[in-house]
Amino acid sequence: MEVVTLEEEPRILELSGDDVMRVIRTYGVNGIITEVEMALAPIQPWAERVYAFPSLAKAASFGMALTSADAVAKKLVSIHDARIPPLIKRLSPLVPAGSAMAITMVSEPQIASADRLAKLEGGACVFARNAEETDAAAFSDIGTMPPLYEYTWNHTTLHAMRLDPAFTYLQVRYSPDDALETVSRVARAFPD
Repeated sequence: MEVVTLEEEPRILELSGDDVMRVIRTYGVNGIITEVEMALAPIQPWAERVYAFPSLAKAASFGMALTSADAVAKKLVSIHDARIPPLIKRLSPLVPAGSAMAITMVSEPQIASADRLAKLEGGACVFARNAEETDAAAFSDIGTMPPLYEYTWNHTTLHAMRLDPAFTYLQVRYSPDDALETVSRVARAFPD
């Protein structure tokens, strides 16, 4: 990555490896990125799905199975407790009350595998978009359902804060060895 600094006498810096993190997501405060080189992967035709599950445990089990499925190319697997869908205006009508949900982006040729894994955990697809529709949502369809990644990560919190500004979140990482038990233990410890 080539960066021009914002000093009185600007310098041109060449950053690589972990050093690029010094300017990633700094919004131009410490420099202007003028060139980027990156390794590319083959393009994938990403298809989107929202699945509803009878419980957080079932949704988490699906998420673990899908992320562990080496033969399925994934861009996004996001698991949400049943209290989350009602907080997201566009998704709440789709997800049955009391259902946990999973939001996914999977390579379209492998979507049947994701559907099968969801069904094994009692999940049902409540929203589906093929790759062409997914691209259109991301790049040209204004006013329709936005790309589903807009409801994941910190975006989930931003949607919830529209209803109640006191909402917050905590990002955590669980060991893959006992992640499902940890999810259940945390859900029991913090039921509200």
